[in-house]
Amino acid sequence: MHNRSFLSRFGARGERSRAPKSTDPLRWSGILLATILVGCDSESNQSGVALGSGVSQSGNRPPVIRQAVVFPTPLTLSGPIAVQVEADDAGRNPLTFRYQWFVNEHRVDGETHPMLSPALLKLGDKVEVEIIAADGQTSGKPYRTEPAIVGNTPPEVVKVSIESTGSNRSNMHALVEGVDVDQDAIHYAYRWWRNGTLVAGGDTATLDTGVFSRGDSITVEVIPRDAGGVGKSKLSEPVALANNAPKITSHPPSKFDKGVFVYSVQAIDDDKDSLKYML
Repeated sequence: MHNRSFLSRFGARGERSRAPKSTDPLRWSGILLATILVGCDSESNQSGVALGSGVSQSGNRPPVIRQAVVFPTPLTLSGPIAVQVEADDAGRNPLTFRYQWFVNEHRVDGETHPMLSPALLKLGDKVEVEIIAADGQTSGKPYRTEPAIVGNTPPEVVKVSIESTGSNRSNMHALVEGVDVDQDAIHYAYRWWRNGTLVAGGDTATLDTGVFSRGDSITVEVIPRDAGGVGKSKLSEPVALANNAPKITSHPPSKFDKGVFVYSVQAIDDDKDSLKYML
């Protein structure tokens, strides 16, 4: 092929090929060598780039994934698991990605999306995802993320409310519903607020409101925790203290006074309301 390339260069229109006028053998060999090299370059370009260059026949370079990370970090089961990918494409083509998730080094069938449901995982699992980037013409090499280990997921307060524990509103009790995806025991701490001011805190779910006034706004903040850590707190809806019923503090006499039953009633009202009596 190279000889034909050389002859076609110096023997046009079917004329018999002749050597150049110069008889310098060094010059002749230099021309021949240059022609062979040009022929080799032309031949290799017919199929793109030499084998092993990572370039397609059209000259397009495949995209390269620079980094991919599974998050959240640290990995917990309080929400969806996802992967964040950074990739480059020399041709600036739009990229698409293919995903395959692995748990404890086993392929999870059907999990080929950028997000993974936490319901498929448990404490201590090792999570990885393999990603392949494509630019519409060619695909890059597979990229496997560093393993992410599922750590402790703190408990969560699902619902909290306040109720009165008796016939009056002298005591308020917090009702709490919580969940721990790791099935750990949940402990709660309480912070009680009156009209926006912190008035009590600790592990007790009950607040004495006997000295408070009618109309005071009461809220409770609940903080969950397990052996592995503290979860996010949740605040109840405010409860306005209703009217507190008055209480009779005196005791009736046990005998008549000169044939007449006399009873001087004494009562108190936490709300300082004026009292009326009915016999």
